[in-house]
Amino acid sequence: MDINFSTDRLIVINYPGGAGGKFISLALGLHPDILIQEQKIARLQMREGASPRMGFDLAMKTFEKKRDTNKHFEYGCMELANFNGGDLQDDATADERLCNDFWRELTNQNRFYFFMIDHTDGNEYEKYVNRKTIRLINYEWIMKEREIIPTKFEHDINGDSIAFDMESIKEKSSFIDEIYKIFNFLGLEESIKAFDYSIQLDTLRTSFLDTTKIGFTKEKV
Repeated sequence: MDINFSTDRLIVINYPGGAGGKFISLALGLHPDILIQEQKIARLQMREGASPRMGFDLAMKTFEKKRDTNKHFEYGCMELANFNGGDLQDDATADERLCNDFWRELTNQNRFYFFMIDHTDGNEYEKYVNRKTIRLINYEWIMKEREIIPTKFEHDINGDSIAFDMESIKEKSSFIDEIYKIFNFLGLEESIKAFDYSIQLDTLRTSFLDTTKIGFTKEKV
């Protein structure tokens, strides 16, 4: 099976490293048609049918692991596809050389959305012509909390991309509105009417705020 570069299920999240994009993927992963960035878990979601509860439990495990180990933990591109955006920076055909069979399978199905991350000011996934791109904005406060020198990307927002305001994480209703905005952008507005995600989203939001610094900052002596 070849990679389908015309897939419209790929969601690219664009932000500097450390700006919180993986958290946004977890929050969106409450929807049963949006997969976690880990091959075995994603296969389970596809085979058995995910649910908002399953997405919530998987997201909460990342925060629990941070608290238990005092280290940063996240699902990732390598765990999903066996390559990442950095590989494409070095070689535009790296996905074809390095990807696993699951990546090929994902690009050839038309139900489940799946994430990859772009940490550049360019566009590493340009050849995936029908991709959806989420560009984070107003994330500098997260990077400052994590003691990372803030980097700002400048991008135009067009019909294939949408901005996500990371400032919204500071307030319950604003964050929920931003997440629902993305659901609508993905064409999932009808499927979310049967379930109220607000309680789960606020729990994820507060868990992110409580664990933002873990694994990034060192305690001052």
